[in-house]
This record gives sequence, structure tokens and C-alpha cells, in this order.
Amino acid sequence: MRASLIAAATDLFAERGPSAVSVRQVAEAAVVNHGLVHHYFGSKDGLIRAVLDQLADEAKIEIDADERSAAIYALGGATERHGRIVAHLLLEGRDLADYKSGFPSMDAVIERYQRADGVTEDDARLRVAQIVAMVLGWQLFEPFLVAAAGLDQSDDLRARALDDAVVRLLRP
Repeated sequence: MRASLIAAATDLFAERGPSAVSVRQVAEAAVVNHGLVHHYFGSKDGLIRAVLDQLADEAKIEIDADERSAAIYALGGATERHGRIVAHLLLEGRDLADYKSGFPSMDAVIERYQRADGVTEDDARLRVAQIVAMVLGWQLFEPFLVAAAGLDQSDDLRARALDDAVVRLLRP
């Protein structure tokens, strides 16, 4: 039941944002009684924390399993869904410290970059932050970016744009 609730909440939160989703909607999507959300998580905020913790762990696994830079912005994976939910929370004016105690996937990318290229920790953190900002921008605003820049929509447009930029940012 707990896993079903987290899975349903993950999909709904990533698509609409936590504020636009009710506990009842999560329970309906998980095909369980809404009282189970409170039983397992205490509150909707507890459910949001559980979703973010699970996605952070899954994103770290995705990144650790794939040495390519593209793992940072893989479409449809835990990394993308985690980024979308974090962005929704920030746009809703919420303090991430209320929901997250750490960012293991970000730490994994920073460590990988620092280890591979021998850059300072500060430089690694700055460059990875730039990459994440760009990835989130594409994840959230791709339709606008394509229309405003007059780009041809194609399946790999985001990947092509990010591949080039990430490679440039990760050069020492």
C-alpha cells in the first residue's frame, strides 16, 4: 500500500505539482482509502517527503549506473520526475528544507565530475549547479523554448541541446 501511494503521488506530483493534487486524488490513483495516506505518512507533507526521498535514491542509482553525462537529464526517469517536483515546490514558494535533508544524486554528479577531471570541489559544485539549472529549464519550459526560439520540434531536441551544453560545462 505504501509503495502504491508513493508511485501514484510521484506521477501526480510530477505532472501537476503537489499543491494541485489532493490526498483523495492520490488515494484514488493508488486505488486505496485516503485514510491510508495519513496512516503511512502522517500528512500530505509526509507523503511529499517520502516521494522526494524515494526519487532521490532512484535518481542516484540511475546516475551511478550510467557514466554518461546524459544520465543527469534522462527523459522520463527518476531524475526528471524528481526535478519536476522540486521545481513545483519552489514555484509554490515552499522551503525545500521542509521536505529534503540531502541531495544524493547531485552529490554523486559533483563527486563524479571532481574525480574525473581533478577540479576543485567548489568548481565542481558550481558547474553541476549550472547544468542542473539548465536541465530544469528544459524540463519545465521546453514547449516555450521551442516556440520562442523557432526550433523544429523533434524527439531528441532536448537531448541534443543538453548534450552539447553539458559537455562544454564539464570541461575543466
